[in-house]
Amino acid sequence: MFAISRTMVAFGAAVVFSLGAAASASATTINGSGSSLQKNAQQSLWAPSFTTAFPSDAISYTSTSSGSGLSEFGNDNSVLKTAGGVDVFVGTDDAPDATQTAKAKTATGTNANEITVPVAQAPVAIIASLPAGLTISNTQVALSQAQLEQIYHHAVPASGAYAANTWGAALNAAGASITGDTGGASATAITLQVRVGDSGTTRAVKGFLEQIDTGDTHGWNHEGSDSWTNTSGTTTNGGANTGGGALVTSTLSNPGSIGYANLADTTATVTNLPVAVTTGGSASHQVIRFQLKVGAIPRDASSNPASQTTAAGNLTTSGSGSWSAVPASITATTTWENTIASSTSTSLAGYPLAAPTYDLGWDNYAAVTNGAGGAATYTAAQITTANNYFDYLVSTAVGKGQPTVTANGYAPLPTNVQTKAVTAAGLVN
Repeated sequence: MFAISRTMVAFGAAVVFSLGAAASASATTINGSGSSLQKNAQQSLWAPSFTTAFPSDAISYTSTSSGSGLSEFGNDNSVLKTAGGVDVFVGTDDAPDATQTAKAKTATGTNANEITVPVAQAPVAIIASLPAGLTISNTQVALSQAQLEQIYHHAVPASGAYAANTWGAALNAAGASITGDTGGASATAITLQVRVGDSGTTRAVKGFLEQIDTGDTHGWNHEGSDSWTNTSGTTTNGGANTGGGALVTSTLSNPGSIGYANLADTTATVTNLPVAVTTGGSASHQVIRFQLKVGAIPRDASSNPASQTTAAGNLTTSGSGSWSAVPASITATTTWENTIASSTSTSLAGYPLAAPTYDLGWDNYAAVTNGAGGAATYTAAQITTANNYFDYLVSTAVGKGQPTVTANGYAPLPTNVQTKAVTAAGLVN
């Protein structure tokens, strides 16, 4: 569990590339793709660590989006994607539901069940580019949960006249000290930068806003849509923000914008936060990372999230150590679509806004075919590597997936999830 952060900056454009850690020439490399939230974990943390543990195995991961990853396994149209070879595993922050997993099973020739395995969680940072001409002197800026929800409610769709949809009002509500207001910049309306298409990070943000808005009177409906829409049903702002890094770049280059991305994406390039100065759009402007207030819990004023202690509300730990709506039992048909990693609790010791993230595999790789009949899709060597990788990801042993992911803005699974993840990984075969 986590909560909304001091806005953080980062130029990390959504990158699509694969990484195979140093391995022998005869190593078996398996391909995965999907979740951009997992990009840094897969490419910089898990891939090299996995090959150290299994020198004959290697991982290549392409960062796209959760929706694209689900499509690779036929969750959308019951057809496996074969261009460039069928992925051995898929990363997603949006766990598939029963309808989607049924389509995925059809995609295999009805020979295998799609297994959802939780692998990590990541805090989601709220990032902001102040309008050119508007500056503050604070080293930390905190919004209440209600203030954050109201900002989003009155910008998507744009309705009502809530005063905090201007930068001056929002910063004043957060107790910020405005030191410069050239040309009335404080009256600038807040512009949202959002993800385009299905995104597990969007789902996590909308879910958190829904938790704040008791009874969901503002219709966040995070389970019904992973996309932002206005009253006309079209994407609000966002441009070509098809990944977390791209959204960060759009936010930085458009003064007056507010956006969101996982902590790993926002820290990938800019480290001098919470307040920094960048050049983008028409002029130089400050960039900040909002921190969400959680009761009276103290927060570390350090600009480096990795240096924050648990007692001060660590951005990279799981707080109370549990997710909600975790499946009671794990079988080949268990789904995780209702599970939530965030909490609005005022007694939470950790970071409240978090996105859970999952990897998908099959319970019978050897029987998977592209549709009814046909040649086997995966080799015996790929299946062995897949089994090794899923076991590695959920293991808490030294040098394995869970302790390895405690870097770069990620956090390991809470205890109540990790034990079930081990069971789920054991079904991958």
